[in-house]
Amino acid sequence: MPLLPELAKLPRLETLSLTNNKLTSLPRNLSTLKSLRTLGLRNNPLASVEKLVDSLKTLPALGNLELNLSTKEDVQTVLAALPNLSTLNGEGISSSSRLPNRYRIRGRRGIQTQR
Repeated sequence: MPLLPELAKLPRLETLSLTNNKLTSLPRNLSTLKSLRTLGLRNNPLASVEKLVDSLKTLPALGNLELNLSTKEDVQTVLAALPNLSTLNGEGISSSSRLPNRYRIRGRRGIQTQR
């Protein structure tokens, strides 16, 4: 049974954890989940960040996202595509740089993680 039609029956759903579900992709259009604010997608073999953000952009209320990202470029792709995101993987996003607080800009070296 497809997941989205079942979830669409929950218009007030605000939090959804799909962590550890072996998901390789998400449906293209998630706009029926109008109230979804928090989405957990960690530990899923999602195929491509670009396809993923295309789906996530259809979630109008999404503000908190938990997601495994393997590169800094993936972080930047997600943040550029989701301007209303306020937390990524539990980290607040700096409004000035649109990066999670654990990242910072350091000269020409680009993004550096704080240790």
